[in-house]
Amino acid sequence: MCLLLILSFLCLIANSISSQEKIEHDHVYPNSDGNPVTVVLYGEIGTSEFYTIHQQLVKLANKGKVHYILRHFVKV
Repeated sequence: MCLLLILSFLCLIANSISSQEKIEHDHVYPNSDGNPVTVVLYGEIGTSEFYTIHQQLVKLANKGKVHYILRHFVKV
């Protein structure tokens, strides 16, 4: 819950920041394109840290607060 509050607060103060440009390998959360704030998550799928943040961003995207973009990051 605390993470969701922090992300919500950041979205409120980020309204003046321009949107992130999409790149070829981006995965855009469905129906979040028109949302006012773009959030790009660089994450390693399968980790608990990724899952926790991903779930919070999905909630915010579904509420119309963020345009959620996922960029895979693989730790080597």
